[in-house]
Amino acid sequence: MSGISGLFEFDLKKIIALSTLRQLGFIIATIRVNHVNLAFFHLITHARFKALLFICVGLFIHYFFDNQDIRSFGLINKNFSFSLSIFNVANLSLCGFPFLSGFFSKDLILELILIKKIGFFFFFIVFFGTFLTVFYTFRLIFFLRFKNSFFFPLEILNKKVGIEYSMILLFFFSIFLGYFGSVYFFFPYNYIIIPFILKIFISILCIISFLFCLIFSKKFFFLKINLIIYLSQIWFLHFLKTDFLKRVFFNFSNSFTKNIVGFSELFMGFYIYKKLFNFSYFINKLFRAFFYYFFLIFLFFILIYIFLIL
Repeated sequence: MSGISGLFEFDLKKIIALSTLRQLGFIIATIRVNHVNLAFFHLITHARFKALLFICVGLFIHYFFDNQDIRSFGLINKNFSFSLSIFNVANLSLCGFPFLSGFFSKDLILELILIKKIGFFFFFIVFFGTFLTVFYTFRLIFFLRFKNSFFFPLEILNKKVGIEYSMILLFFFSIFLGYFGSVYFFFPYNYIIIPFILKIFISILCIISFLFCLIFSKKFFFLKINLIIYLSQIWFLHFLKTDFLKRVFFNFSNSFTKNIVGFSELFMGFYIYKKLFNFSYFINKLFRAFFYYFFLIFLFFILIYIFLIL
């Protein structure tokens, strides 16, 4: 779901966020095949280059007048060649490019899934998600590197170097962390022997997704605009969790308040009306905080689960 939405999204920050959601699904799939340590290893490596991606994205957005549309970032290499180079390396690590940090965890996970006796649907979802990851990553690189820009970036007069130090540090993590982690800490004796065709299957999948990106990155216009909106909004999940619930709860609160006003004026007077109005306001606040309470309940059960495991 997040991978398909990333193909039709033009908000730079949302694309990186959807990529994070996609990798979380990949980690859950790893836990599904009973490789918790490997999932933790992928989480650590992914956190490093994803932090680098967010730093680069924040830098680009700031210097382009807080604009987040990737269609306005074309030919960014003329002004930010250093940052764009680091950004591209982090994206390649996200795709599992040999032999960057993401390769050592992602390739191992995919090979383990290949030799596991799992259902076809699970197998298809994992590898189709990998295909989409490479697809929308190279689509993003294409827009930033080759498209024409609508804006001129801000001139950097007194640029601080602190952020560059952070980017360089995370850049080396994106290259070397996977190797040292897999060799010296997590999997020093794990060797997987699979047929050659399965070994190159992952690389072929990445190459095919890259070719699809080159062919179809300009061809999405043939889709109807309603379908594009549907796919870019995570299949209307954004509408269901925000606008829809907000309208339902606010309309209920509004109608409840109006009915109570009329009832209190006729039968109970201003005092009872005031109390009921406060009660209606409390219900309104409760509905507004619906997702916050849901998150707290979710966190509570996660803590209970961790406590039971330990």
